[in-house]
Amino acid sequence: MIRRYVKSDFEGLEVLIKKYNNEVSESPVINDFYNANNLSTDFDCFVLVENSKVYGFITGQKIKNDYLLLDVYVDKNKRNQGYAIKLIKKLLDNAKKYKRILSNPENYKSIALLKKLGFKELSENKKNTSKTGIPPYFTHYYLN
Repeated sequence: MIRRYVKSDFEGLEVLIKKYNNEVSESPVINDFYNANNLSTDFDCFVLVENSKVYGFITGQKIKNDYLLLDVYVDKNKRNQGYAIKLIKKLLDNAKKYKRILSNPENYKSIALLKKLGFKELSENKKNTSKTGIPPYFTHYYLN
């Protein structure tokens, strides 16, 4: 089952966050969950849960008229079963009103999943980050 993150998920997510940080990311994503725990209105998190155990997560952030896909992670034991796609779809259902999805161009797996869902690369974001709040290296994607 994929559902919105709730505070009681935090302890179960800590194990996944450590795996994610060791496997995927050089920078810890723990702050994303602190944001979610504080119920930041611009931050979204959904979790993959089976038998009360968290096996995956996805995070996103609303930035003005864009939606930034932050992190997607599925436990190794649950991979290749379509869960990452389901997590992305759940996040995107929540972000329908946003015209563009942003992703880090170095996040190859997330980009491949976005393209599999029909997203096309629009352009690199060259705008001033102080005005947009978006890191300059993020790439815009749009759904045809």
